[in-house]
Amino acid sequence: MAGAADRFRQRTASRQQGALEHALEFHTLEALLEGHFAVRSVENLNAFQWLGFAEQKLLAFTSGAVFHDDDSRLDRARDCLLYFPDDVWLYNIACQWRRIAEEQAFVGRAGQVGDDLGSRIIAARLVRDVMERLSERIVEQGGAIVSYLGDGILASFGAVVPSTTAAADALRAADAVIAAADRWAGDRQAKGLSPLSVGLAVASGRVVFGAVGDGERLEFTVIGDAVNFAAKLEKHNKDEKTRALVDANTYALAERQGYVPPAVRERRTGRPVGGVAEPIDVVVLAK
Repeated sequence: MAGAADRFRQRTASRQQGALEHALEFHTLEALLEGHFAVRSVENLNAFQWLGFAEQKLLAFTSGAVFHDDDSRLDRARDCLLYFPDDVWLYNIACQWRRIAEEQAFVGRAGQVGDDLGSRIIAARLVRDVMERLSERIVEQGGAIVSYLGDGILASFGAVVPSTTAAADALRAADAVIAAADRWAGDRQAKGLSPLSVGLAVASGRVVFGAVGDGERLEFTVIGDAVNFAAKLEKHNKDEKTRALVDANTYALAERQGYVPPAVRERRTGRPVGGVAEPIDVVVLAK
């Protein structure tokens, strides 16, 4: 113990005698770009350069406050690097869906040869990747992921941050999720694999939100009739033989908030929904 104490005192004395480090770094804009992205300018970036940028690097470079930028060069660079161009973003998404489709068959194959653990690991990884892809579509439209329920997602709009377009944002997110699921299903069918279906429902109303739990664990959640109604409406997809539903009142609210549907939607009136006292009118978002 004495030897360890002596070494500690020596290191402490050495630090006290050395130069002070204030944790300040000075970089030119070109050096900063090179350190993050291996480029010295954001002008005329090509697709291959964009594909080499990690999303975390873009977030790190463009987040945080700027206190002084005389010639606005840093602001212009940050604006340029806010996110991938549409063609690069679509390519990245397509690659992720293709990888998911290619690995899907391995779940059953691993189980057939008795590799139960391998089958579970692959299945869990695929579910995580699918959830990530679908969650991105929700967040892009202003939604907040409340929780992951097995292979399901509970999302809220306008609860965490008040919004005057919450219903419209929710339907736009639903359209984006449906489109992403359709692309994945089409890719699987092209490979001769059975497509997997994604079901969802949208409802609106007052909710209570906040952190619940005990002294050991807290988690954010939303509680209310609208949450329960959305869950019942999602289950009702089986009775209607649909994949996505919204009640007519929420749909009308979304239209008043500026939502423009991508196609004419079918309306079904007086539908009995399990657990709901009165028949309701629904609008079919996807069959």
